[in-house]
This record gives sequence, structure tokens and C-alpha cells, in this order.
Amino acid sequence: MKNEGYGPAGKDRRIMRKLAELDKEGKIGDLVCDFGSSFAPVSYPLVFHKRERAVLGIDIGLDVPSIDWYKTVYSRVLFVQGDVEELNHIMRKPEVLDLFSRAGKSPPIRFTTIICSDLLNYVDYKNVIRISRANLARGGRIVISNMAEAGESELFEPKGVKRNSQLLAFLERCFAFEIEDHIPAFRDVADS
Repeated sequence: MKNEGYGPAGKDRRIMRKLAELDKEGKIGDLVCDFGSSFAPVSYPLVFHKRERAVLGIDIGLDVPSIDWYKTVYSRVLFVQGDVEELNHIMRKPEVLDLFSRAGKSPPIRFTTIICSDLLNYVDYKNVIRISRANLARGGRIVISNMAEAGESELFEPKGVKRNSQLLAFLERCFAFEIEDHIPAFRDVADS
């Protein structure tokens, strides 16, 4: 893989490429939840690859009029404003239940893929990983893209990720997760 830098644009290209690769291998499934989706969700390409796939995007700061475009183009996509640590509450909202219904899903809902995109610095990452795992379908996967120490530091959660090596150790120790692809950042190499 050529060096694309560690900035947001390079990171987004890498995660989108990884998601496309997993999708080609049939590893994404038909119900995706994108945490930290913002106005430019990395799950965007997944929307068009499989007609029966449904995507729920959640972002605490979501306030983007263009999000309505997704709903007019693709009925199985919904982006909502909310705190991912309140996922169980969000999943009971009428518009979210309607999305699940359009996708032919009924409770209990379990996602085939959960994407955590650039939010683990801003939340209690251990809690978000636990919530993700609890809402994951058997054989599902959690895809994490996180730039430790990057972003609006004044908004960082004290229990948020400080270094990605900390996140990797937590995943391996507490959940026996298989780390499929880790692209270390230059500042993370010393942590490994």
C-alpha cells in the first residue's frame, strides 16, 4: 500500500477501501450501523453495493441538510443525531424502527457490521465497544477507524482513546477480537 499520509483524507480512503474489500468478500452483511457518520460517512459506498442492505448512521453533531438526499435516493438509509452510548434508546425511535421494517428486520435487531469512525477519542471507548459487541449479530464484525489524539481535543472524553495501542490492547485482552488489519500511524509505532 502506498503511503497516503495519516491525515483525515488518507484515512478515509483507506477505510473506504477496506470496507469495499470486506464487501467483495461478503463480510459486511445486510444491516450496517455507522457510528460517527457525520456529513461524509465512510459507509456511503456500501449503500449502493447491495440493494437489500440497510445503513443506520449515528452522529452526535449531525446537522447536515444534504443527509436528506440519501433518503430520497435510497430508502434503506437513515442518519440520525444521537449519542452512540445510547444506541438502545436510538434503536427504539420510530424512524429507526421504520428503517428496520423497510429492511425486513424485526426485534431483536443485531447489526452485521458496526463501523466506529473517528469517535473513540470523544466517548468512553470501552463502553462503546461493549455496546457494539452486544448489538452485533453472530459472525458480525466491528470495523474501527480511529486517529488517536486527532480532532477537537477540547471535546475529548477523559475515558476516550489516548493511543491506538491502548485500544488494540483492550480489544485483544477483553474480547479476544481478531485484529485483521492494523495500519500504525507514525506516532503509534513507539506505543506498539
